[in-house]
Amino acid sequence: MMMSDKERGERRGGLWGLLRKPQVYNALQELLGARRVQREFVRDFVQAERGANVCDIGCGPGDLLEFLGDVQYVGIDYNDKYIQNAQSRFGARGRFLTRDATRLDGLQSQAFAVAIGLGLLHHLDDDKARRFLSESARILTREGRLVTIDPCFTAGQGILRRLAVQLDRGPFIRSPAELDRLARRSFRQVSLTVRHDWVRIPWSHCVMVCGGPIEQTDAERAGSA
Repeated sequence: MMMSDKERGERRGGLWGLLRKPQVYNALQELLGARRVQREFVRDFVQAERGANVCDIGCGPGDLLEFLGDVQYVGIDYNDKYIQNAQSRFGARGRFLTRDATRLDGLQSQAFAVAIGLGLLHHLDDDKARRFLSESARILTREGRLVTIDPCFTAGQGILRRLAVQLDRGPFIRSPAELDRLARRSFRQVSLTVRHDWVRIPWSHCVMVCGGPIEQTDAERAGSA
C-alpha cells in the first residue's frame, strides 16, 4: 500500500502542491542551484564505484543519475509522475519503480552497494523514518552504505536560515543529533556533515553517511513500522 501525501508528511497547498509536477520541481531546482548540490553530493559523499548497484530511494525525476556515471541504477519514488518523467529521460540507463520508501518490497536483501535518500527523511515522521532506515539496511550488502541529505536545524543557525528551512515541503526537519539517533538503530557507523553554503538562499543541509547495516528479523522490522 502506498502512503498518501498526508501520511508521508508533505505539505500540499500552493507552491508545495505544484512541486508534485516534474516540470515545476525541476524549474525550482535550477533556480536554487540544486544541480551543484547534486553533483558535489555524488562526488564527495555517494562515491559509487563503476558498475556498483545503486538504489536511489525517493529519486524524484531521477536527477542524480546524470552525476552517477556507469552504475547499475534503480530509482524508486512514490510519485508515478516523477517515475514516468525519469524513465522518459533516461530510458535503459536506469530502472525506475513506483514504490513506497518504507516498504521496499521486491528488492533483494544485500543487493546494493549504495542506497541514497536525497531529501527524503524530512518527509517522514520518526516511525516511518525508522522503517525507511531499516529497509535501506536490509537491501545493502554488508559493506554497503546509505547516504542521505536533508535540511536541518542547527545551533546558531540564524533567523533567516531557520525560517527558510521551516518552510520546506517536508515538515519533519531534524537536528543532526536527531538524525544520528534514528540511524543508529539500523547502522553501526554514522557520520554527519552540515553545509550552509550549497544553494542560493539561506539554507542548511545535513549529509549523513551510514555504514555497517544491522541485520534485523522480520519481527524487528515490523516493530519499527
